[in-house]
Amino acid sequence: MSVNQNGKRLNESERCEIISKLSSNNPPSKRSVARQYGVSEGAIRKVWINRESITTRSAQFSDETKKQTYRAAAGRWSDVENKLYLWIDSMRRAKLPVPPSLAIAKAKSIASALSIPETEFKASWQWLSRFRARHGLNKMLLHGECAEVDKDDPELLASLDNLYELINKFEHENVYNMDETGLFFRLLPRYSILMPQEDIATTRGKKKSKDRISLIVCANATGTHKISCSFIGKPKEPACIKNRIWPVPYFNQAKAWMDVETCWKWFEQIFVPEVRSRTGRRVLLLMDNAPGHFEAFERNGITVAFFPPNCTSWKQPCDMGIIAALKKRYKYLYLKDVLDFYELDAESKHRKQEEGKRMRRGAAGVAYGNPAHLLDAALYVKQAWDSVSSVSIKNSFIKADIMNLTNEGQEIRDDLDQSFNNLGNMMQELQISINPSEMNDFLHIDDEDNEDFIQEIFADVEEVMESMQLANHEDEEQDTELNSEIEASVEQRTEFRGFASHYSTLLDVEDQLLCPESQAEAEESFDSLIQAFQKFKYEVQALSAKERRK
Repeated sequence: MSVNQNGKRLNESERCEIISKLSSNNPPSKRSVARQYGVSEGAIRKVWINRESITTRSAQFSDETKKQTYRAAAGRWSDVENKLYLWIDSMRRAKLPVPPSLAIAKAKSIASALSIPETEFKASWQWLSRFRARHGLNKMLLHGECAEVDKDDPELLASLDNLYELINKFEHENVYNMDETGLFFRLLPRYSILMPQEDIATTRGKKKSKDRISLIVCANATGTHKISCSFIGKPKEPACIKNRIWPVPYFNQAKAWMDVETCWKWFEQIFVPEVRSRTGRRVLLLMDNAPGHFEAFERNGITVAFFPPNCTSWKQPCDMGIIAALKKRYKYLYLKDVLDFYELDAESKHRKQEEGKRMRRGAAGVAYGNPAHLLDAALYVKQAWDSVSSVSIKNSFIKADIMNLTNEGQEIRDDLDQSFNNLGNMMQELQISINPSEMNDFLHIDDEDNEDFIQEIFADVEEVMESMQLANHEDEEQDTELNSEIEASVEQRTEFRGFASHYSTLLDVEDQLLCPESQAEAEESFDSLIQAFQKFKYEVQALSAKERRK
């Protein structure tokens, strides 16, 4: 908390503004910023020192919450709250509703797993209210994007009207929509198509290959500018990419999720350069309010705005067919390459497989009779995204009905259905039986409302929560060992000489701290260091005086 002599406090919104100002290419001095906000220069230094934690924390808050948040208070049951927030985050990634009663029930379950007695932790409605305030979870945030929506709700309509008013300030070709989606990039139709080295006897009942990546999809309203389709995988440097070049931008994240850090990387490294290479005009980027996105802002002619909660399923253009078209094309390309390998004669198959065995482990993909690796996925993503037409994208914006767009009589025939029919004929010739239900499952298994997809997200979350718990246990063990060592050391070496002696020593330390060399070395930490030291010194001085009076 930053306070000046007159008691002025900075709220979270002001702290974010200060960080933005100081992060600019030509930042103002901290003294001038302090005068602007009516606080001490030390308060500004403190904000700058803690900028990373402030940015991460504030990404969870709405604009209104940031204006009302003056202190970043931590709850008594931080372990419970951290795990509950992670769980709510996963539910929202799966776009499932989280009513307050369910959040309370989950909190009790987490507390029980942490061996916290019910008599100590009471997951009351009052506690839930404080938890939501601490984590920036407003009322709407506890509902999934696919929750039942009252489209006549006056509050929602007012929010949409404000968004439409903002959109109308920009040229159509300068309005972009971004969304991310999960994809099981190695999955083939269940039980029907096996890779050449797989045996039906050992594969029946085997868990489906659900290696997941996340795709970042973004295009403008006229469909004339598609931002490079980026994707997020788990490994930092996959074996398949060594000595090769990614055909699309690649980011890594432990669970292949979009998080705030990755979102910023995408914005600064991909979106801004590609947009600015095309236009210098004002640009609007529309996003949903999913976890992992940064807050709304305006910078260098680019405005970032969000759809109101619970309306992206019928107002976000990417959800109106853009993502579906991309995924369908990806799966067609993957399945076609697998079937092409099936069509090779036995000698060609054997030669390809032997070549693959001589390659670095993990480097041989579909072309060598193996499941797709990340480089295969990247190539399919690029081909699929390149083939999504501008008319299809524009029609998705028209369907979303967020701006006055007309299709001008343009229509386009999607030949993908016929292409899949051709693949079906190819499978029949190869004596691979597949029924319509299996093909439908293949096409829709990674839809965000599909139960298989949701369960995979939950499995990832459970792994994260287990790793957090394991890390906490290890930290506790290390702390116990360290404390034991410190106590033993103190007992052996320390001799109490009285608080008067301590106070005298502190005066010598103070002289050292106040010298110019010390201030120069401490730089931005100097003010906070001095404040902490002075408080400690006064406490020791009081004990010293009390000691002398005895």
